[in-house]
Parts: sequence; structure tokens; C-alpha cells
Amino acid sequence: MRRRGLLALLAPLTAGCLGGVEVSRQGEQSAPADGGQAPTNESTTTATPAPTTPDQSESVASDRQAAARRLRVAGDRLREAVSAYAGTASVADVTADDEFVARDVYVSLVGASGAVEEARALAATDDQTERATALSGVVAFLSHATAGQAAMGAGHDALLSVPAALRSGDVSRARAVVDGLGADRREAEQAASLVRSESTESDVETTAVVADDGRRLKLAQFDAAVVALDDAVRPVRALVDGVERLVDARAAAAADDGDEATSLASDAERTLEDAETDLSGLADSLPAAAAPFADAADTLADYAAARDDEAADVRRGY
Repeated sequence: MRRRGLLALLAPLTAGCLGGVEVSRQGEQSAPADGGQAPTNESTTTATPAPTTPDQSESVASDRQAAARRLRVAGDRLREAVSAYAGTASVADVTADDEFVARDVYVSLVGASGAVEEARALAATDDQTERATALSGVVAFLSHATAGQAAMGAGHDALLSVPAALRSGDVSRARAVVDGLGADRREAEQAASLVRSESTESDVETTAVVADDGRRLKLAQFDAAVVALDDAVRPVRALVDGVERLVDARAAAAADDGDEATSLASDAERTLEDAETDLSGLADSLPAAAAPFADAADTLADYAAARDDEAADVRRGY
């Protein structure tokens, strides 16, 4: 992404011809394209560089100062983006269960990105070009991390919304939530992939806008969230199935259909017990980077256990 502008600048230097004379290896010159006599070494004169005028020196100094100003502006706006992302904390401190407003971060990043590109165009030294490139990497990191944070938070909230939907008797909504977990997982996974491909650790370390380990820790969070969301789908779907069978068992009991109530309750009991076991196992196996997802899995396991007890009560009633 960031090499494209550099390649465009290098294109005139790699075109292969200067003044109609093709450049050959070892500093030799070949015949002109029109078939005329190539100049010999004796006839070749060394061009004397034109002296730098005061106006040119002032222009270079002006460009350097303008680039420095834009670099400072870009850094300030990136710090504003970090503040919108994490408040007074570090980007890596923001977890899946924290309140997060992606729009506020994007607003700051728009201004930062513009300032970085202006600084890159005005850069008059190698140091300025390198800093602009590094700041561009931080823009990419924060942009993709914002998308990943939003997806991670959405997946976490979705998990916790399943019991609420089931308590209200809305099994269809609970199933829709479970089906949506795959989309949240894919978005978090894509964000992590783009962070890796469009930014580097050296970008973060060079600019000091984000804590040195912020990128690495954020990627660990995204990777852990992807695993958590992927592994949660099956047991959460089993939880929904078990609750639905429990509801049907209660309806059969209310209709005095004892055989049906017993059969459905027994099925619900087994399904809910399996869901509880798998969710508890998931909570125990997740790494520290996925702590909010482990807590959510524990909450769902507790809910499954309570519904399992209810299914057993219905079964014992007949």
C-alpha cells in the first residue's frame, strides 16, 4: 500500500534512457536510438552542477519546515485517535467487554491520515520520509484495530444476549444471534490479518504514539477472540436447542401428555448438560487475552446448568 507512491517516484529514474542515450553497465554508453555516432570518452565532458541559489536553499528549508509541521499535526491527531480508542489507558487495555465507539476513532484517523500524506509529499529529508511512512503504518494499525475492536465487542455482547432472548421466550432471536457469531469472528480475523499486513512493530516503536507492545497485545486479543467465537458456536447452539426442548416439555406437561413431557424433558436435560460441560471447558481453556469471553462462557454455562435442573424437575414430575 505504501510502496505505490515510492515506485511512482522511482519510475523516471528506471526508464532506461537519458537524453536519447541508452545507459549500459559499467558506466559505458551505447549508440543513440537514431543510429548516430555515440560520443566517445574523449568527447565527453563532465557537466558542472548548477550552483544552489539562495532561493533554492530557502525553498528546501521551507519544505522541510512545512513537512515538520505536518508531521507534528499527524502525531497529535493520532494521539487524539488513541485517546478516542482507549481514553487515558493503552489501546491494549481495551477489551471486548469495554464500551467502545468506533466512529469517534475514525473521525480522528481521517484528519491524521490527511496530515500524514501531506507530510509525505512535503518531506525534504530521508528522516521525514521515514517518519511519515511509520505514521502511515500507525494509521493503518489503528484503523484496522478499530474494526477488530468493534467486531470483538459485538461478538461478546451477542453471547451474553442469548440468555436474555431465551428468558423472553424468543428462541428464534436466540438462534439468529448464534448464527451471527460467525460474521463477528470473520471480521475480527480479517482485522488481525490487515494489521499484520499493513503495519509493523517498528512503526509503533518509531512513532511512540501507541505503546510499544500495543500492536502485539492487540493482535493477541483478536486471535483469542477468533478462537473463542469459533469454539462457542456449537455449545451455545446446543444451549438454545436444550431450552427449546424444555419449553416444549413444559407445554406437553401442561397438556397432561406425560409421556411426551418425559421424553422431551429427558432430551432437554441431556442437551443442556452437554452444553454446560462444553461451555465450562471453553471458559477454562481460553487464554488470558480472551478473559471477557471466558467470563461470558461461564455465564452461559451457569444458565445451561439452571435450565438443566428445570428439565430434570419436569422429568421427575412424571
